[in-house]
Amino acid sequence: MRRILYILTLVAALMVFRCDVFASDTTAASSPNQNDSLTQFYLQQSAAYEKQGNYRMADSMYNEYIINQEQMFTEASMQELTIRKKRQADLEQDAFQEQEKAKMKMMHEMALKRIRIIMIAVVIGLILTAILAVFIIHHIRIKRKSNKQLAKANLELADQREKIKVQCDMITESKDELENINNQMINSIHYAEKIQHAVMASAGNYGSVFRDCFVYYRAKNIVSGDFYVATRCGSLKVFVVADCTGHGIPGGFLSMLGISAVKEALNDEEAAQNPGMVLDKLKAFVKSTFNAHVGTSAMEDGMDMTICCFDFRNLTLYYATANQTALVVRDGKPIKLKGDPMPVGKYYLESDNFSSHTFTLQTNDMVYLYTDGFQDQLGGDKALPVGRKLYSQNLVDFLCQNYSLPVEEQENNLDTFITEWRNGRDLTDDMTLAAVRVDNAF
Repeated sequence: MRRILYILTLVAALMVFRCDVFASDTTAASSPNQNDSLTQFYLQQSAAYEKQGNYRMADSMYNEYIINQEQMFTEASMQELTIRKKRQADLEQDAFQEQEKAKMKMMHEMALKRIRIIMIAVVIGLILTAILAVFIIHHIRIKRKSNKQLAKANLELADQREKIKVQCDMITESKDELENINNQMINSIHYAEKIQHAVMASAGNYGSVFRDCFVYYRAKNIVSGDFYVATRCGSLKVFVVADCTGHGIPGGFLSMLGISAVKEALNDEEAAQNPGMVLDKLKAFVKSTFNAHVGTSAMEDGMDMTICCFDFRNLTLYYATANQTALVVRDGKPIKLKGDPMPVGKYYLESDNFSSHTFTLQTNDMVYLYTDGFQDQLGGDKALPVGRKLYSQNLVDFLCQNYSLPVEEQENNLDTFITEWRNGRDLTDDMTLAAVRVDNAF
């Protein structure tokens, strides 16, 4: 009976305990200590029944112990798993929250950065706008100022243009007047050229005086300061070549006076045999003619001259030179005929009288009388900016090379020689060369 009461009490206690366990399960899971206490209780009850010899109850309690042990283990595992899952979930939640925080922080930073960039861009834009505005305002001011200056300049330019137009009209009128005057002067000079040629033709008709001769005559400016005279004085034949001071119109006037003076001085055979005396007469004529004062200055013009008087019967040459040199070419060799180194006229080194000279000729000699215009001609290589002078020696060499040719061919070769030497350059002076071949046909 005691045993039954004990069992019932135990069962009741067990039920109460189970109810407590179930009640506690509805609110929260059993704690590991409670389960462990119940397991120990079953084990102790099994040992007590076994001591009492109630093996059936001992086995029952022991089975309960085993079941409770397994249940406790299962609950512990489940609890552990639940805790782990909860921890994992908490970790994942924390990680997610951290990611969200990081993302939010990044988005916040990006937003701040974007705002910063926008603010910088706005500030830069405002600065650039201000600079552009200042530049535009400055440009507008400069443009207004330029427009004012341009308007002022246009007014001045219009005024100057009007003045220039008036001046151009005046210049045009002056130009037309000058052209008219120039044309009249040129026509007058050409007419003077005709007069000079006519006078020289009457005084220098060398073809009717000498059988074998030529004259090379070139004027620098239409009319020439050079002249030549060919005439007879008794049995003598005379050739005169002269170079007056200057060229062009002044030289042309002097040449006309010179021709007249030479024709007057060479009037007979005695005068031709003393050409120095002829030069003295011409010097006296020039000095008396130009001794008058013009303003405050005295005229000091004159002429260089060579007078050659040929006695072909006796092969004798009477000559006199004033600041010139005549040339005789014999067998290709030059013989220079020099006289007095002073011109016909006023000269600071002049002597009292000119000298007369005599030279013995030979048949086929070539006698050349020439002015200094040849030696002063500029020419040579075109690369030379000015050119170089021909010089008299080059002319002498040319004459020595061509003396034996017919006189017409000599004249043509001389013209080619001078033209090629000038190489397109203008004449620098008048040029005159007279050539006479000596023969017995007098």
